[in-house]
Amino acid sequence: MNRLLVSIEEAAAILGLGRRTTRRLVQEGRLPSVRVGRVRRVPRQALRDAIANPEILSFDVGPSQWFGRAAKTPPPRPRRGRRKGSKT
Repeated sequence: MNRLLVSIEEAAAILGLGRRTTRRLVQEGRLPSVRVGRVRRVPRQALRDAIANPEILSFDVGPSQWFGRAAKTPPPRPRRGRRKGSKT
């Protein structure tokens, strides 16, 4: 039997996307979903529409967003040992 609604994980697999990307599409409202109890489900028709219209699945990202958090520099590490000029 073909279900009318699929989970976010199943939708991600059908679209060939990651779970986080699929969740972001749902949160932004670009991929319609319904709430069933405590979980979100995506209608199969919404997946067909998304596949037929690639604009739904496209993201405008620049080079600074290619690597997400990895692009940020980490904070400097504290120095160990005695500081210059301190008398201990």
